[in-house]
Amino acid sequence: MRLFVAIGLDPAHRAVLARLPAPKAQRRVRLRFVPERNLHLTLRFLGEQPESRIPELTERLFAATREVGRFKLRCAGLGCFPPRGPPRVLFAGCTGLGGDAAPELERLKRRIDTELEAVGFPPEERPFHAHVTLARIDRMKGRPREALVDPELAGRCFFVQPVTAVLLMRSELRPDGAVHRVVAELKLADGNVAGGGLD
Repeated sequence: MRLFVAIGLDPAHRAVLARLPAPKAQRRVRLRFVPERNLHLTLRFLGEQPESRIPELTERLFAATREVGRFKLRCAGLGCFPPRGPPRVLFAGCTGLGGDAAPELERLKRRIDTELEAVGFPPEERPFHAHVTLARIDRMKGRPREALVDPELAGRCFFVQPVTAVLLMRSELRPDGAVHRVVAELKLADGNVAGGGLD
């Protein structure tokens, strides 16, 4: 099964992101928008894993989250990845309340990576950039990078959300698009683990 670790978004906040105006460059770019139901903040992609690893992964994520307190996440501004060359991803940024990197989120990410490295997941090569992927860019004509991000949205705060849990998620690829299911929910600071089921 295809697994990843994420922070979920409130349904109302997913709706805000899904209803942002389409980029002005849409005629010159082929965009694949992420379905509203799938919008989330990825902390770590784990790839294809056997179901037998679920208990071990849940235990490691429990160890990573049990001493991290709840915090607030600010979703603001739009951008593109990579920073140079043809853009491939349109995203909404995620920061702390002051607009800088959220120290609690950075600490949570480090703890997750440390626990996963102990069970065979090597460190990620790219630095962590907290974001919500809004669309993937399949094709471009010309160099419309600037037109992908409306200046009025570049610095707008879309929402502030309390982060109370980390999710171990399963992604099922289907002809009509991916379906994400919660495998386990690991609440911050209180140590409770709630299984989401694998069926």
